[in-house]
Amino acid sequence: MKIAIIGAGNVGKTLGRRWAERGHVVSYGVRDPKDSRHDELKAQGHVAANFDVAQGADVVVLATRWQQI
Repeated sequence: MKIAIIGAGNVGKTLGRRWAERGHVVSYGVRDPKDSRHDELKAQGHVAANFDVAQGADVVVLATRWQQI
């Protein structure tokens, strides 16, 4: 299954890692994909802008802080 996770904090990274361990294809949506703080995620899965990862995903998970909604 293709899963897009919008948000790359503790919750998003943990969910993505667990789903990837179970064979799912995980993509992370972030505000600035070129930011070096996302280098760790790039090793785990695809990192791109929110809109880009949501297209073509079977499931989109919103894992952002409540204040950002």
